Amino acid sequence: MVYPPIPIMRKILVLWLCCFCLVSVSAVAQPRQKVFTGMVESLKDAYNNHSYKTIHLLLTPGFAKELPLSKMTTLFDGIHSEMGNWSSVTQKSLDPTTGVAQYVAHFQKGDADFTLDMDKEDIIEGMMFKIIPGSMLKNAQPNAQAPADEPRDVPQDISMNGDTEASGEEQPSDLPHGEGTKMTEEEREQLMNGVEARQDVDSNVPKNSSTAQRQRPKTPQVLTPAPIKVVSAKSTLLWPFAPGQDYTIVWGGTTAEMNAHASVPEQRFALDIVQTNATGATHGGDGSKNTDYIIYGKKLRSSTAGNVVRVIKGVPENAPGQTNPYQVTGNTVIIQTPEGEFVLYAHLQSKSIKLKEGKKIKAGKAIGTVGNSGNTSEPHLHFQVMTKADLAQSECLLPIFQELVRVGAGAGSGAPASISPVKGEIIRAAK
Repeated sequence: MVYPPIPIMRKILVLWLCCFCLVSVSAVAQPRQKVFTGMVESLKDAYNNHSYKTIHLLLTPGFAKELPLSKMTTLFDGIHSEMGNWSSVTQKSLDPTTGVAQYVAHFQKGDADFTLDMDKEDIIEGMMFKIIPGSMLKNAQPNAQAPADEPRDVPQDISMNGDTEASGEEQPSDLPHGEGTKMTEEEREQLMNGVEARQDVDSNVPKNSSTAQRQRPKTPQVLTPAPIKVVSAKSTLLWPFAPGQDYTIVWGGTTAEMNAHASVPEQRFALDIVQTNATGATHGGDGSKNTDYIIYGKKLRSSTAGNVVRVIKGVPENAPGQTNPYQVTGNTVIIQTPEGEFVLYAHLQSKSIKLKEGKKIKAGKAIGTVGNSGNTSEPHLHFQVMTKADLAQSECLLPIFQELVRVGAGAGSGAPASISPVKGEIIRAAK
């Protein structure tokens, strides 16, 4: 066998190593990209809803200690006062090895450079906003004029008191009741000039709390019991579980009392489904392990024929009692129905999903197993039908399943029927 000359072999080896490095970096960057994208979307939504407690829960213990909730509230209220709602972001860079990403954050009244720093466990250990000079003038309304003696590139003093709780957030416990807390010059400088707050690397504050309590799957908080327009899905749907076992509806129905998703249009008629034992518990043992839960690992089948349009895998599962609020749906499958609607299965086990985007699927075929990934504190299936594949841009439709049987007390005749299950019902598929 004739071998290439040594210099040529060396070049081939170098080229192979370069290609290997590029593939390795790409393999690391892709999942980190999804994590950062999910985190930014969660931050944006929480900021717009004044849900600063949600943001504070996403910080490392050291960073949270440096930036207590009272100070975060003052800072973000200052940004709201000056910039309005946060509409979108444009990513500038992401270094998956250091966990630092750079964005331009687009607000109603201007733009800001935004830096997000996350540790290896994908928890925020630093973030920074810096107003981009001139962007507020560019985005200003043509007829809007600021007083000549009032500078528009820094916020005015911002106070919080008992009259500023329109956001629905409770007053932070470390604020004296009824007393205002004004932004200091140092805090103003930190807000507008981008002084970065970071976690103290020597902090000994533990990252995980052993006192996390197990609870029902977390769902959006009911904010307003506004009238709900019921729009039913046109798609013909099978129950997502095969016949033979009973399933309990934790949340489901068309009212806020029956369904905690009701206040959120994109999840309005979603179902949260578990299994219970004879005592009504969802788990055996002490419930500290996912395998304690009856529904964990149960096989899911496609409720419809159609096309697989979205597959999210690789999201780690939570321990019961903990949540992952920046990857809300966790491991996910979305299937487009022949009627042009979209069926979403959320919180699955990552390795159980064998589907690929762009492939066709038949009704009843396996899609994965129930897990505990995403914004859920307990294994369960989150199921919903949508008008679009993008959850954030979609309206939720009322699902109606074929050949279902209501079981248990008050179930009536128990004959198979087309049913849209509601909270508290026990359901079994007839076929």
